[in-house]
Order: sequence, then C-alpha cells, then structure tokens
Amino acid sequence: MSDDEVEYHQPNLSNIVQSSWQFANPPIYRGSTVFFDSYEAMSDENVPYVYGRWGTPTADAFCKAMTELEGGAGTIVTCSGLAAISTILLALTYPGSHVLIGESSFPAALRFCDEVLKKFGVIVEKFSGTDITKINEKILPSTVLVYIDLPGSYGANFFNLLSIKKKSDKTYILVDNTWATPLFFNPLKYGADIVVHSTSKYIAGHSDSIMGCITVANLNLFQEIQNTSRALGQYAGADDLSLAIRGLKTLELRMRQHFDSALKIATWLTNHTAVEKVFYAALLSDENYQVWSKHFKGAGGVLTFFFKRAIEKNYPNFLNKLKIIKLGWGWGGYETLASASTINFGEYLGRIAIRLSVGLESTDNILKDLELSLKTL
Repeated sequence: MSDDEVEYHQPNLSNIVQSSWQFANPPIYRGSTVFFDSYEAMSDENVPYVYGRWGTPTADAFCKAMTELEGGAGTIVTCSGLAAISTILLALTYPGSHVLIGESSFPAALRFCDEVLKKFGVIVEKFSGTDITKINEKILPSTVLVYIDLPGSYGANFFNLLSIKKKSDKTYILVDNTWATPLFFNPLKYGADIVVHSTSKYIAGHSDSIMGCITVANLNLFQEIQNTSRALGQYAGADDLSLAIRGLKTLELRMRQHFDSALKIATWLTNHTAVEKVFYAALLSDENYQVWSKHFKGAGGVLTFFFKRAIEKNYPNFLNKLKIIKLGWGWGGYETLASASTINFGEYLGRIAIRLSVGLESTDNILKDLELSLKTL
C-alpha cells in the first residue's frame, strides 16, 4: 500500500445511501406504507421497497455495512438479538432434527431451545467444554445446527471453528459474534455459516437501542432464513437502525478502548489476593489464549471473575460499594457494568460469577473503584 492510500477497516457508511444533498449520515426512514406512481409500479415484483417491514433505505444501509464487515452474502435485521437467534432456529429446524448447543451459551437461547423447540419435536443436545473431538462425536447426520457462543456465558469457551466436522451439507454452524464484533473476528472466514449479533451491545454501543442482526455466508441460506424472518414479522425500527449505523462509525475507536482497558483490569484482578480466577482470553495465562491469539485481532470488554471460596458469600458487599461501576444487566455501552450470577454448569457449578463489562471511562478510575470495593470483602 502506497503512502497516499488509506486502509479502511470499515465501510464508508456515508456513501452507502446516496443523497443528492450529501449529508454525513443516511436519512432515517420511518414508515409503513410506500406510495406508488401507478398500478404497474405497485405490481412490479422487482420494486425495491413495498412496505416498511420488508425494508427501507435505512435498513439497507445497515445491512450492507454488516454484510461487508462480516464478509457474508446478506444481512437480516430483527427486533433484538434473541429474536435473531430464535429466527435462525425456527428457520432451520423441524421435527426430528438435532441441534447441538454449548451449555454456556446465552441463557435465553438455551431457554428457547428447551421451552420452544422441544415442543415441536426438535432434539436439543448440549455440549460442555471446548474439546473439539468430543463435540464432533455429538454431531449427527440429523444435526442441522451447531450453535457456538464465543466466548460463552463466563468467557471460558473458545473453539477452532475449522476443526468442527459436519456429517451433512445441511448442518450449519452458527456463531454469536457479539463479544468480538466483526472488527476482531470474522467467523465466516473460519467455517461458520451464520453469524448473529445483538447490536444492542457494542455495535450500537450506548445502551439506548435493542436490535439484532443475522449475517449469512451464502445466498440460498440467506433467503431461507429471510423467508422465516418475514413470516414471523421480524424487523427493526428506523431509530434503532440509525443508532446502529451511528455506532458502526465509532466501533473501531470504542473497541480498541474496551479491549485495552479490559486487559489491564483483567491483569490487575488476576494478581489480587481476593480473586481465585479470571476468565479473559487475552490474558497470557488464560487457557483459551492460544486459540484466541491465533484467530482474533482483539477482545471484547466483558470478563468474568470468581472470588476465593472463603469470601465468595460477601459478594453483595463488593457490588453495593461500587460507585463508578454501575449495577445492571447487558453490556457493550459507555458505562462499566457489574453483575453477579450463579453458575449452573461445569467446573464452577454453584459458584458466584462476577461479570464485568468494562466501559469507556478512565481505566485508572475503574481500577480505583474496584480496589476500594474489594476492601469490603
């Protein structure tokens, strides 16, 4: 690349929706009804916009950008990340089909599999750990979907996707890429067929939007999932789409800061006497470091840690003492968030996990808040 060339990591969103007035951002199209100049135009199957739920220029701007970022054939938007996941599951499963999903996956996705899919005769099987050999043994000719959440509920699961062995051309690999974002990881380049995002998190980036999206590797699969999405009435509102477009423009800057700050905080927690274990793949000491460093360009800002058993019961004192760090569910916004949950699987069964979503405040201020709160244990 010559000195006068610029390497863009993101699409130039300003040019995706053409405007004769050259405004910096794509316009927000709020609308249901689309007007036509004639009956012939209204009957034209190739007309780009028919009804707001089926697409708008605002939606197209976002979908085009995400498709480019993930390297897919097309992107579908939904009203939430969970809606994106459930749409995929409903599109690809049928009675007697087999779904393989990690036990540390998004709890709401697990609940959908257990409470909805099973009622329709879908066989749902969970796998634990990251042993690819054991996972491959569970993949059957009837397996339609292998669902992988990277890095899982408490940050402990990373896989070499290229090592997953399908037994049918109708077996698809779905990866939740919300944690890494397309800037740090592109699952489709490593054998995944479908990528899902809760854009409510890093992509929108300000905790003021709820939306999801699905990016698909090939056009036939894209159309199959899109048909189900439309049949379910799935779509995203114009304002949420606009907030996601805005977020994409600053995504690289924000993700670099999330990553840099989270790594410093994870390292600091690892050395604290009150902490038993920190799960953050970018730590050199983390068991997932080798896989992460080989395939990822960076890490999200969410990490998990466990207190030592003798003081674990005092975790509410720690949470209540926090000042800069807020208590709340969700992650990926400006504010650093903390939450606690009981692990119901694996090595840490019954233990209290503290999840920290490192935000964009001063790293030193976050560390100071943690230091003062840890003194209450």
